Amino acid sequence: MSPEEFDGLRAFVNTPEGKIAYVEKGDGPVAVFVHAYALNGYQWRHALDELSSIRRCIAIDVLAMGHTEAKRDQDLSLKGQAQMLGSFLDALGIDEVDLIGNDSGGGVCQVFAARNPNRVRTMTLTNSEAHDNYPPEGLMPLVGAAQGGALAGILQGMIAEPDTARANMGVALYENAETAFSDELVNVYVAPLVRSEEAADDFTRYTATMNPESTVEIEELLKELDVPTLLIWGNGDPIFPLKWAEWLHATLPRCEPIVEVTGGKLCWPERAPGSANREPPSLLKRVAAARSILSVSTMEAPAREVAAPVASGV
Repeated sequence: MSPEEFDGLRAFVNTPEGKIAYVEKGDGPVAVFVHAYALNGYQWRHALDELSSIRRCIAIDVLAMGHTEAKRDQDLSLKGQAQMLGSFLDALGIDEVDLIGNDSGGGVCQVFAARNPNRVRTMTLTNSEAHDNYPPEGLMPLVGAAQGGALAGILQGMIAEPDTARANMGVALYENAETAFSDELVNVYVAPLVRSEEAADDFTRYTATMNPESTVEIEELLKELDVPTLLIWGNGDPIFPLKWAEWLHATLPRCEPIVEVTGGKLCWPERAPGSANREPPSLLKRVAAARSILSVSTMEAPAREVAAPVASGV
């Protein structure tokens, strides 16, 4: 799905937390996809294309990112984002969802599920925040820039010089940033963050005030979470190494064996299916079929499953 096609599907809904942007595709039980830090719902375009035959797939833009407009002085913490997710579902008349998250989006999913277990049918987490690893060490330079008031200028520089974005942001997100993080994709993700003074201020505040309180305080709730959960983790990710998947696996009582993505970095879920004939069909759909990523699974599996290497194209 091209950026133009994705833009054409975008809708908005008003909530107490702000005007929330989202794209939906398909019919059936609802699956909500929550994107990574500094990205937006376009991260899940391939998943929407593939899974819309079995789910009503919704990719939201969280507060302070993408095309969502947060209310002034809105709580932008992971707890505040989870509260927004509940309001978003209420506004659309949705009672229960399958949750899928990546990076900070996975943190939002954990907080929402822990505090609203009756509204979550299943949860799938890819490389994500967990417990006190928020913000992760690799993000601290941007946190410092935000606290010093320099973040908006850095983002403007990335838009003007996409090679800068690839060198400083892309290498942490993608296995092959030169091809995966195109000039077009840099613009799709970064430009909305500074589209207005208000948007830049919100993203700066979101980044500057990151802290682990929202995820640390739900530890005991996670230990009691009666929600089937699947972890699909890129084992080449320096930001969220495999030990965090192992922490989640040990904490969540209904967690299936970890599925490792060989060599995958943070944004491996963004990979296009079948690129270079290395991943036919995509990992998400293959696991959906084999392991019930979006439905309650009763299958037995080995203690650790390693998936094929991900393709490098987008």
